[in-house]
Amino acid sequence: MHAAWLAADGHSVHLIDLVPAHAARAATLPGVTASAGDARALAAADSSADAVLLLGPLYHLVDVADRARALAEARRVLRPGGLLAAAGISRYLSLLETGAAGTLTADVAGPVGQVIETGAYDGHIGFVPTHWHTATELREEVAAAGFPGPEVFGVEGPAWPALDAAGTGAFPDRARSALRAARLVERDPRLIDASAHLLAVAYRPG
Repeated sequence: MHAAWLAADGHSVHLIDLVPAHAARAATLPGVTASAGDARALAAADSSADAVLLLGPLYHLVDVADRARALAEARRVLRPGGLLAAAGISRYLSLLETGAAGTLTADVAGPVGQVIETGAYDGHIGFVPTHWHTATELREEVAAAGFPGPEVFGVEGPAWPALDAAGTGAFPDRARSALRAARLVERDPRLIDASAHLLAVAYRPG
């Protein structure tokens, strides 16, 4: 998990998870403290954090008002100049995954089109119902919360469906090329949404 390698790099890490069992497990990691909590109502004091990582709340909160509250809370607890990193799932994930795997059947096409159109994901390829973003939508939500000039990155890049389709046995031979492709276009507005996951990066104004 992200908390483990951040702590290993020397950062002071406090993890907050809605599920108490997840928080309890995280608290066993070296250098990590953890507590159960809600991203929409953080217990942390104002201007108390150098960085806030929202690596889950924005897609699990299906109501835009709830996502706005989580982003507002992140801004509140960040010190001036502090970093926000907020993850989203691309609306095109299931299209690219099922298209590459040969499983985009007529039955699946309807729900795939629905999530592309609205962002409302119904669980049709696994996982729980969630909200999936476009890069533009994620950028606008972060900006509306008072973070000027957020930048959105495509995390995996456009080659990730080929890696999945090739299988784990082919991963060592293909991963370097896929990573290079991701880095080449991670900020390209024409290809950001081809990543499975998006990452918005912004700073609280000083």
